[in-house]
Amino acid sequence: MELLVNKTLGTCPYNNCFSTTNKALFNQSASVIYLISSGGMPRIPPISAVHRKKDQAWIFFNLEPQTLYGYNFGPEWNYVMNWSMMYHRDADIPYPYGTIELRNNSQSVLDKKNYSAIFDGKSVFASWFVSHCHVQSRRDEYVEQMQKYGVDIDIFGSCFKNHRSLPKNDPQKIDKVLYQSKFYLAFENSFCEDYVTEKFFERFNSDTIVVVRGGINYTKYFPPGTFVNAADFGNAKKLAEFLIRFGNDKDKYTAMLRRKDMYVSTQPQLEYCKSYCKLCEMLNNVDKYRKTYKTIREYVDSKPCTAPKDIE
Repeated sequence: MELLVNKTLGTCPYNNCFSTTNKALFNQSASVIYLISSGGMPRIPPISAVHRKKDQAWIFFNLEPQTLYGYNFGPEWNYVMNWSMMYHRDADIPYPYGTIELRNNSQSVLDKKNYSAIFDGKSVFASWFVSHCHVQSRRDEYVEQMQKYGVDIDIFGSCFKNHRSLPKNDPQKIDKVLYQSKFYLAFENSFCEDYVTEKFFERFNSDTIVVVRGGINYTKYFPPGTFVNAADFGNAKKLAEFLIRFGNDKDKYTAMLRRKDMYVSTQPQLEYCKSYCKLCEMLNNVDKYRKTYKTIREYVDSKPCTAPKDIE
């Protein structure tokens, strides 16, 4: 990742930055990024404000929501952080898992695909890859309710009985599963503001319809009519009834596939690298972006996580 970041930094509008994990360069660095997840930070800052390099920016970074760990930092961390670098859309340096963009050559993609044959080749109703069980979103309970109401789901991972092995590092097997599936469940582990992960972005480009369930306002930020949002149905029963009808309607199903192919999901690593371009711009204009957080929690607590309300 460091090599990819530095390769990208060389192409940024401000191209005088580079990234390193060499802690020996701490005092010479223009900025220091701290991973704030559990176990990612020392109990106290590694250097006092008195001995800190002038204008060195300290950045708190994380890609996971606070539901997965606590932010227990003592008063020693007060008034030391300058910028946030997180998945939130209003972070000082937004660091999203991906984006959905209008495809430049959408018509050529639409012309090449035989959507009728794609539909006829679907032998699996829905698939789900899951590795973390009993999480804040209670997605395992929700899936059980979907199954209760007639949705046939092939589950890959260890959270359920009769599960299949998770094809983590086998792209060909993953592609085969997605191609054979009418739907893929992109259910997040937590209902938190702006939290939408690779579960959505990495499957969006596949020849399947993604069913999302999470805390972000999907309809606001992503093109409508290109995915199914569990939030539009209120509970698993209504979603199940819709999926069964929709999944057996060839015309409506292929129409959504065609609309989805007008857009493309960008690779997460490319989005990450764009974030470092933003960081380099800020480091070249420190006075313009100068700020200090009282505490990390000041920002984190302004991004609420809510309990799911769609579980029976």
